[in-house]
Amino acid sequence: MTEDTTYQHAIGAGVTRNVESTETVWKVPSYLTSLIGREKEVHDICVQLQQHDTRLLTLLGSGGVGKTRIALQVAHQLKGRFLHGIYFLSFSMLQDPGPYFRISRMHSK
Repeated sequence: MTEDTTYQHAIGAGVTRNVESTETVWKVPSYLTSLIGREKEVHDICVQLQQHDTRLLTLLGSGGVGKTRIALQVAHQLKGRFLHGIYFLSFSMLQDPGPYFRISRMHSK
């Protein structure tokens, strides 16, 4: 499944959001590698993020399993789908991410 077909499957699930503005915020880094074998996860996350009651989705797992890469793939596939844009927050280099969770929670309200 390609990026486009994964995105089309998410759209086909009937969970799209129409964005009237063409100038949305894009704060997501590019990726340099291909994503192989994670199409179902990407599809499921795309569908979940487009549900009207989803305000925040957290990917959890051991280090090195591909959480960041999947998140970037999803962000790129959903680019332009959200009125207020897409932001990428990485806590990988923080020893205590607690204060940042409080900040991100404040901005999600």
